Amino acid sequence: MTSKKRWDEIYAGDNPLALPQNIVRGVRERARKGARNGSVSVKYLWLYVSDVALGKHVAEGGAMSAEDWLSVVDEAAAHGCKYAIISVGDALRDHPEVLEMVVWAQSAHGMIVGIHMYGEPVAEEDVDLLVGLDQAKTCFFAPRPTLDAIAFLRDHGFAVLSAEEDHHHDATPECHLPEEMTCVNASGRMYTCGLVLGDESYGLGHVLERKLTTVMHDEALPHWIPKGLDKSHRHCNGCPPLMIKRMRELAEQRESARDADEAGSPA
Repeated sequence: MTSKKRWDEIYAGDNPLALPQNIVRGVRERARKGARNGSVSVKYLWLYVSDVALGKHVAEGGAMSAEDWLSVVDEAAAHGCKYAIISVGDALRDHPEVLEMVVWAQSAHGMIVGIHMYGEPVAEEDVDLLVGLDQAKTCFFAPRPTLDAIAFLRDHGFAVLSAEEDHHHDATPECHLPEEMTCVNASGRMYTCGLVLGDESYGLGHVLERKLTTVMHDEALPHWIPKGLDKSHRHCNGCPPLMIKRMRELAEQRESARDADEAGSPA
């Protein structure tokens, strides 16, 4: 193989192979990015159907319709998304689109869905609303103080887990979980994650105006949370990768318990 020094001696002027070499380098770089990111463009969806956490019930610019949300689910699923967290800040009965979204995500795309009730907990009289949800693919997340209030959901076959993150208030080290995640607020504005919801310095555009893959692959946009960002206001509660990890751990615990019961049962 010709050394770089010898190459420079032969082609002291313009390199006649510059164009094909640049093309090859570009292809290799895209391949490396593909290897880092995998074939999935959007692994997690984080959908805020209400903006109560921001101190307003109606999102600025108007709330997304049920059809809008379903379109987002479809687009994400088309690019490999298998997990969604839907965050609701007020009564579930006030958001019938949530149940429609969950049923569609599960039945049409096989998604695992967590319903994050960060405001008003699910009421017992709302149980009838949950008919049609795939219990094996649904989990309810809530702040620890309200977990007891929704414990009755376990009697109906649903997993119930804490939505609170277990880390201290500063993002240390920097967090790269958003690289596989899209967070959308009630008006359709996309943000790096729920921690910075409403902070336009972490805004990614409108979900109905930009393709998710374009947003996820735009390296000029902020897809990570810097070290030291104060988390004391919003925390990482409901963060999809963390919540899905808890769901998996719970499923593994249940499976181990079943195996132990079967091993202890008489033949």
